Amino acid sequence: MQPSEAYKHLGDVYFNSARNNDSKNKKRFPKPKKRNFIYLIIFCIIIASGSALITNRFLQEKAPSAKKDIALIIEPNLSRLDYDFSLGKKGRLSFDIDNLGLRQYKFLAFLARTGSPKQELYLRVELTNRLFETSEFYIKGISSRWKEFRVNLADFEKITDFSKMFRLEFTIEEWNAKEKQGRVYIDNVRFLK
Repeated sequence: MQPSEAYKHLGDVYFNSARNNDSKNKKRFPKPKKRNFIYLIIFCIIIASGSALITNRFLQEKAPSAKKDIALIIEPNLSRLDYDFSLGKKGRLSFDIDNLGLRQYKFLAFLARTGSPKQELYLRVELTNRLFETSEFYIKGISSRWKEFRVNLADFEKITDFSKMFRLEFTIEEWNAKEKQGRVYIDNVRFLK
């Protein structure tokens, strides 16, 4: 047997055995059918929707207080209220809340602090409706540290109709301030349910 014949014989044996193995593998692992793919997609959709329902139910049970604190934001940014009673400048910060209905809200909430560490004062909060009914509430304890204040809207006793509000105003009055001049910062003014 010549070397070329031996190589040819080995090649035929090798390639024939490779072809036979491929045909055996094809029988062992058939191509997936379209029907199996559709079943897989339906199964994934069922699992995903079930997970979403369970997650939604879990969040509703774990966070009931989030529903109570739904906010209507009046001014999310930091506002500055300057006053100087020696110049006759009254400290006033006013927000026009034209025709805003507040019947479904229970609290006015905001953050406040003074500009000076020595300063501690009272802040007058005033609401006015479209009938020009005006009612005020005094906040005490505003100091140099940020503090959140919540005022119950029922404390504005002179207002009979909260359906169409006109103005929200913060005021520093001379008789409520120890120093004759200063600054108050008010932030995140909102109404809460």
